[in-house]
Amino acid sequence: MSVDNMDKQYVSASHITKNHEGCVSMRQASFLFKLLFSLIIISSLPVTAQILFAHGNYQFEKVEPVVQGQIAESFSVTRVDDAHQQLKADGKGVGILVIDDWNSLFPGAPHGESVFEIVRATAPDADIWLCKLDFSVAIISDFTGCLDEIEAKKLPVKVVNMSFSMGDKLYANHCGTDLTEFGRAIHRLSQQGILFVSSAGNQGSKGSLRFPACHEDVISVGATYDFDGSQLNFESDDFSCSDTPKMDSITCYSNVAKYLDLLAPGTTVSTSVNPRFGGTSASAPLVTGIIAMMLSKNPKLTRAELIQTLQDTGQSIYEKNLRKSFSRVDAYSAIQAISPESALGSRLVAPAASQQDVSGFDLNHNALIEDGEFFKAVDKWIGRQINDTLFFQVLDAWTSQVAVQSNESDHGNKKPFRLSYSGRSVQFAAGVDTDRMSLEIYDSNGRKIYADQSSCAELRWNFQSSGGRVVANGVYLYVLGLERDGRVVQHTGKVAVLH
Repeated sequence: MSVDNMDKQYVSASHITKNHEGCVSMRQASFLFKLLFSLIIISSLPVTAQILFAHGNYQFEKVEPVVQGQIAESFSVTRVDDAHQQLKADGKGVGILVIDDWNSLFPGAPHGESVFEIVRATAPDADIWLCKLDFSVAIISDFTGCLDEIEAKKLPVKVVNMSFSMGDKLYANHCGTDLTEFGRAIHRLSQQGILFVSSAGNQGSKGSLRFPACHEDVISVGATYDFDGSQLNFESDDFSCSDTPKMDSITCYSNVAKYLDLLAPGTTVSTSVNPRFGGTSASAPLVTGIIAMMLSKNPKLTRAELIQTLQDTGQSIYEKNLRKSFSRVDAYSAIQAISPESALGSRLVAPAASQQDVSGFDLNHNALIEDGEFFKAVDKWIGRQINDTLFFQVLDAWTSQVAVQSNESDHGNKKPFRLSYSGRSVQFAAGVDTDRMSLEIYDSNGRKIYADQSSCAELRWNFQSSGGRVVANGVYLYVLGLERDGRVVQHTGKVAVLH
């Protein structure tokens, strides 16, 4: 597969002569104005890199640790500097691989160098590897080769940044995991716990993304403005738009889809090699760096927990065409949320063992776990006074409202169904003969977010919406239908989601 039309993502002061999709050019001379509102100004930073090997059309390098570069006008919008200085989150011990284009289309300004500088400025103490390609000659196997080296050399890479896209097709929904050998390699490594971050692309689509951002295992990132300004014109070879930037609004050029994961500032970033770098190419490495910062503070975080935390703690931005809100990342709030003192952080530290059973939380001795009793269990779980197993047993009893008895006796009565939690999902199992089961999940505003049905005797909800998006922590309502001989009996209740 040729990658002649792959995102190269440059910003220039005039025009772009090739297809550079991740970044766009600003024809209006606004650079001096933008400095007053800049996301990041990176001073010239010397890079010491060790060339590990060269293979085919790519070269693999390990960047040696260097002193953090001075950042003059820094990450004020995403509060990266606050997280550096106050929370001491710097990415230490987290491995990052940057796959990018080091073919210098502009003298002294390879695209990958700017992407790398953003990653390093965001996570200055991370261990960074570079897979340097020339996109003008690279083929799909070269990109796959970059990922294969992680396994072949047993590199401790945890996050991979991909500020590019492949092909011309736009995908309104996730494009699966089997699209090209590169997509299959992404899926294989994601199953091993490696995280992938990709720019959404700059075709201005408000309903679809390109590959690899459309990949189910990839964290996709769109671009926002981080300043208020006068009208600007943006263009690439296949797209142009005019817009009046407003703080925390989605840029006119950024691709967005209902399944987009995150937003980050992208217009513009001044690097040592390109004073007008920008686009979704700049947004993705900022998110990559923030994820490394989070992992340096709490390495046990899962992909779902990282995404959910960034979404829950970010600035909500509404996209009118999709009628949907997305989150612009806030590094400081996200890292605070996963600190050991937080609810999520404390859950990831092994709690002390407890000899209590569920009946111990039935304080009024009515054989049911009521709301107040459940929330006392929540407090004990957060305080690490009870373990996960006991907490989920209490949660099960609260949501199903079955009688709490230490001997687990059903007194001869057969329950119509059983609700049980298992890590990342909740299972509804029929306790009586049934021909078909149906399940609907509603949020606190009464909106149906999920529906499923089965001819089997059980259904499982993986805490995702019907569109595949992980839902936020909270209490949801379920409507479970059990059909037998044409007659449907519905049961309603509560499901608590705590990632």
